[in-house]
Amino acid sequence: MADISTAFFQQQAVLAFNAFGDIIKDVTYRQRTAGTYDESAGTRPVTESDETTRIVAFQQLGGDNNMSEINLEDLRVERARAIIIQSELTATPKIDDEILTLNGSTWRVEEIADINQVIWDLTIRAIKQ
Repeated sequence: MADISTAFFQQQAVLAFNAFGDIIKDVTYRQRTAGTYDESAGTRPVTESDETTRIVAFQQLGGDNNMSEINLEDLRVERARAIIIQSELTATPKIDDEILTLNGSTWRVEEIADINQVIWDLTIRAIKQ
């Protein structure tokens, strides 16, 4: 029964997400995974994995429910929230993952909330280039 409920909520989340229309942005989601430490070389290899996904980004204006859609290319914005449909991202988000926009802005994941196994609600911070 739980699987049916999860599937239903996932379908509804995708419908609601798609209603955002033009403010949905394609981005690259980047995760780095450290390998096993190589004692002889004194290094730990790091593997990067990228995938394209869609997000809606908001800036918190004060108060939990007072949000405004933002452009992640606006360098005046330092912190934002990004909403991602879980079924559209194969990776499970981790702290320090990165979101790269098409125009080259990079955002680092600071906080992660799993909303009913349907939506990732990420707090992200701009990385100054």
